[in-house]
Amino acid sequence: MVVTPMPSPSAAAVTEDASETEIIAFCQFLEQHYGSILRAWRYVLDPNGDGELLYPEFIEVVAAMPTWHGDVTALWTALVRRARSHSEDMVMRLRELSVVDYQCLEDFRKWADVAFGGVLEVFKAATDARLNAMMTFF
Repeated sequence: MVVTPMPSPSAAAVTEDASETEIIAFCQFLEQHYGSILRAWRYVLDPNGDGELLYPEFIEVVAAMPTWHGDVTALWTALVRRARSHSEDMVMRLRELSVVDYQCLEDFRKWADVAFGGVLEVFKAATDARLNAMMTFF
């Protein structure tokens, strides 16, 4: 009987698994502390709403959060690796944390553009264009 050894995983596969583990752990941290990844993105990671997070912004935000016990550099590297699979830039978007949340917002934006001419117009219509109207995220 000949026993064939199991091939060992490549270094790239091991790195990929570690990267995914780091991202999953961070997403769980965000959900635990902020209720959802989307809420953490909107209120903590991207409060100015430009949809992008550069490395210096990311480091500043993570430093201001409750303590996360992961490797911030490894997390950023994993997120940028994901980002680069979509485009050539070195920025993080919601898509890198949650494809589902990202796609939901993209679908809403596309609907708002077609149905109302844009997202701002949706909210103007929803509030009868009152400047002091308040809407909540919840």
